[in-house]
Amino acid sequence: MLRDFFKRVEKGQLYCDYSSVVEKFGEGIESRIGKTSGLLFNLESAYWTFNVRFSKWIEKNRKKYNCCLVCPLDEMLARFDAQLRVSFFPTPGPYDIGPRKRKKLENRMLKKHAPTIREALMKEIWG
Repeated sequence: MLRDFFKRVEKGQLYCDYSSVVEKFGEGIESRIGKTSGLLFNLESAYWTFNVRFSKWIEKNRKKYNCCLVCPLDEMLARFDAQLRVSFFPTPGPYDIGPRKRKKLENRMLKKHAPTIREALMKEIWG
């Protein structure tokens, strides 16, 4: 799944219509990162469209089954989301790995799953 995700990043492909991101979060990615193109923009766009689509799936599960994660695929997608979030999209909370560890984690993940864009993406993220 990570290889597919990073191929989408490389090609600028999304998991759902980008307007869903604006609808859910009230703003577009460009206002947060100050870019409208490049690998970092593609990374953000791919992740947040995945997040929107996965959130809708979870909500459907909750309504239909009264449970978020119904089958092994749901659990796999949740782990996939968690891997990307902790590496590239840290959120406030009790678990913060800090920038140095996050940079190492990102580099290791990209080296394994996206070696062709690793260097360029790391440069866009970290300068």
